[in-house]
Amino acid sequence: VYHITGCLGMVPFPPADDGWGYTVNQIDSRADVDIQFEEGVLTVTVTRDDKPYDLKHMITLHILVPDAPVVPMQPVEVPLSLEEPQPPVDDIDA
Repeated sequence: VYHITGCLGMVPFPPADDGWGYTVNQIDSRADVDIQFEEGVLTVTVTRDDKPYDLKHMITLHILVPDAPVVPMQPVEVPLSLEEPQPPVDDIDA
């Protein structure tokens, strides 16, 4: 049993809006996966032959996550001239 917190559930699959989107590696293809989302916790239960099963490889979940907070950007200084600056010239008396 895996518990995922901090997500908003599974990505909805139109038109029924039921969550979808998990894949297991071929090594684990005979496992049964049950996914429930209640009270902010996504619970993924994996069994095989009606017994708890520990995945040998991995499960990929397509989940919804909250939007990231807006991060203010520092202002960018733009040069007044697009010409490249010339190096200073030393005053040399010849």
